[in-house]
Amino acid sequence: MRYAAVILMVGLAVWLLWQRRGTLTEADIPPGTVMVQLGAYDSAADAQAHLAAVQAQAGALVADKPALVIEAKSDGRRFYRLRLTGFDAPEAARRLCGELMAGFDLPCIPVVKR
Repeated sequence: MRYAAVILMVGLAVWLLWQRRGTLTEADIPPGTVMVQLGAYDSAADAQAHLAAVQAQAGALVADKPALVIEAKSDGRRFYRLRLTGFDAPEAARRLCGELMAGFDLPCIPVVKR
């Protein structure tokens, strides 16, 4: 149980940083953070719009999960990942993804930051 509390506190700290800055980079996410990725978008605004749609569709499932928009680059292209955090174990992230995909046909990928 102590481990779960530490993981939730790390998730909260990352979320608070995002609230202050608006976007994060991969370097801002501590190793071991359990998340689910809901998509990757060309702009932070597009990621935020998708978050609003997910919350409207599956609000009860995601209400207690802080959302993050994480800026990333690949092959010189900048994009923005929409992720949810606040999971105490990878199994919880997999379970949420299963519920989002089965109940709402929403794409979802469990992720553990390395």
